[in-house]
This record gives sequence, structure tokens and C-alpha cells, in this order.
Amino acid sequence: MVKVVLPSTSILIFRLSLTFVGIAQVFDVLSTRAALAAGSVEINPLAAAMQHHLGEAWGVPKLMMGAIAIATAWRLSPQHITPAVFWLAVLFAKLYALVILNNYLQVL
Repeated sequence: MVKVVLPSTSILIFRLSLTFVGIAQVFDVLSTRAALAAGSVEINPLAAAMQHHLGEAWGVPKLMMGAIAIATAWRLSPQHITPAVFWLAVLFAKLYALVILNNYLQVL
């Protein structure tokens, strides 16, 4: 099996993408709270279950996931960042940008 080593710029993009995902958790919680207060409904079944079971504390697990994403981004050794892991991080960053944008559009 051939080991693919990503260039240093790709490693940096990976780390910044996961850092964005981590920080985006805060904005996702805030924008979701604003959207729900404006009358929107949570369409993510996992998030809806967390809201139902945890009440006002539903954002805590999301914030913990954000902290884990940031820690992983900067502690993961470059040889473990495969092209698939790289693209997954970039995809998650784009997904969270869209989620936050959608939440804020629900408030407008």
C-alpha cells in the first residue's frame, strides 16, 4: 500500500477547516437558538432529540464537539491526515457554513 503524504499547505487547510468547524459550533448554537425563538423548527433529528432531552443545555454537547475538533486538528500527526480525512474536514467546514447561514436566514 502506497502512503500518500499531503503537502504542508493541505495540512494547514485541514487544520484550519477543523478549527472553523469547532468555532462554528458556537455560531450554530447561537443561530439555532435565534431561529427557534423566531418560530423555526429543528429539522436535524439528532439536534431535536438533544433539545428535547437536555432542555436549555442542548448546546453543551455541540460545544464539546467543537473543542474536540479543534484539539484533533492541531494534535493529529500529518501522516494520519489522508486525502479522505482532508476532504471530510473541508466538507464539514462547508456544511457548517451553510447550516449557520440557513439559521440566520430563518431569523430574517
